[in-house]
Amino acid sequence: RTAGLNLLIFAIPATLVAALIGIPRARAIVRPVRELSGAARAIAAGDLGRRVTPVGDDEVTHSAHSFNIMAEDLQQTIAAEAAERARVEERTRELSALLDISRMVASTLELPQLVGLILDQLRSVIDYEAASVLTREGDALIVLGSRLQPGRASTVGLRFEIARGPRIWEMLSRSEPVLIADVRGDESLATAYRDLVGHDLDATPFRAVRSWMGVPLAVQERVIGLLAISRPEPGYFDARHVRLTRAVAGQAALAIENARLYGQAASLAALEERNRLARDLHDSVTQSIYALGMLARAGQTQFDRNAPGLPTTLQRISTLAGEALAEMRALLVELRPTALAEEGLGPAVERLVASYRLRTDIAVTCIAGAVARLDPDVETAVFRIVQEALANAIKHSGASTVTVTLTDDDGIVRATVHDNGASFDPSAPVVSLDNGGGMGLRSMQERANAAAIMLRVASVPGSGTTITVEAPVSARAMAPA
Repeated sequence: RTAGLNLLIFAIPATLVAALIGIPRARAIVRPVRELSGAARAIAAGDLGRRVTPVGDDEVTHSAHSFNIMAEDLQQTIAAEAAERARVEERTRELSALLDISRMVASTLELPQLVGLILDQLRSVIDYEAASVLTREGDALIVLGSRLQPGRASTVGLRFEIARGPRIWEMLSRSEPVLIADVRGDESLATAYRDLVGHDLDATPFRAVRSWMGVPLAVQERVIGLLAISRPEPGYFDARHVRLTRAVAGQAALAIENARLYGQAASLAALEERNRLARDLHDSVTQSIYALGMLARAGQTQFDRNAPGLPTTLQRISTLAGEALAEMRALLVELRPTALAEEGLGPAVERLVASYRLRTDIAVTCIAGAVARLDPDVETAVFRIVQEALANAIKHSGASTVTVTLTDDDGIVRATVHDNGASFDPSAPVVSLDNGGGMGLRSMQERANAAAIMLRVASVPGSGTTITVEAPVSARAMAPA
């Protein structure tokens, strides 16, 4: 018992001493662990730059080193993922913008409007200061359209001789983009630019230009012009701008070429229309006027001789003059169908048929119901096709009856011209006008193609010919806002 008491008396101080010695050691372990735990919570909360400070050379310190390494890897991984996500989002926006551009440039075939759409849509992917579309015409580049900052003089119509800056066009003709960091600099391309537009840039509309980029407009490896953009600060454009501008230029070139071909086709159609009217004038009105002149001379002779046939001659003159006037009025209806724009297809077709009744003994009938208004270009195409089909039936088919029908069924405006005359092979080659044939079918098909409407020709021996043109009511003209 005394020995046990002595042992207890000895153990208590020893335990106290050991405890006092262990407290600092425990603190040395707990503090780094607590710091590690706090850093882990901070990173979990989004503080990816949080690190711990290793102290000593024990296992806790090694854990701190490992923690810092893992935190650094995590931060880099998350940063890389964020950068990739941003790149994907940017690329998605670019592709969406390019898709919008594709839809917009396909919405019109009017060249000035198309060029404006191209430049406006280009701004959605590139923040340019000024931009222009230029096309090659002969040995020069002509500005078709531009978008400039307010206060700058328009550049539309400006002409640049290629020979003054041949190197730029040589690169473009090889489908290479031209990128100039500073048009006022000493590099050879900058000099070529000044050669092309004028060395005294301050005296030109391009005095604010520093960075400049030209991208070729190419159609089937044929360069038809360029898309040019600029900024007032040097070194602005990079490879990304080149890539985006080339994507826009690829769509723009095809759209511009289509618009130019459409314009040429429209001009050719107008020329053919004028030639047809000239032939009609020669065949009808000119001959009537010639006959009037002969009758007037005959009447003068009868008057001088006091011949009894003068009243009959004067009556023939009056009748023929009335017929010539009616013919002229009918040709004016064909040349400029004002009823088409003011009242629509139905009234315009009815007046067209009425004008033909005055000029032929063939029974021409019109059955025209109320039809929806269409886009003006589509209405004009339908009217001109009906006009051409009616003229061909009356002049060339040998028919005794011709019927024109106009309906609006199931969202389709449909016009048909049927005659009971001689049939023909619609697939046969077109015979030239010089050989006595006609080009009406080709003209009608070109009009239908340009307006994106359907044309059908059916010719059956013993049943005559039926020409049908159909336009969807989806081609309805939009009411102004």
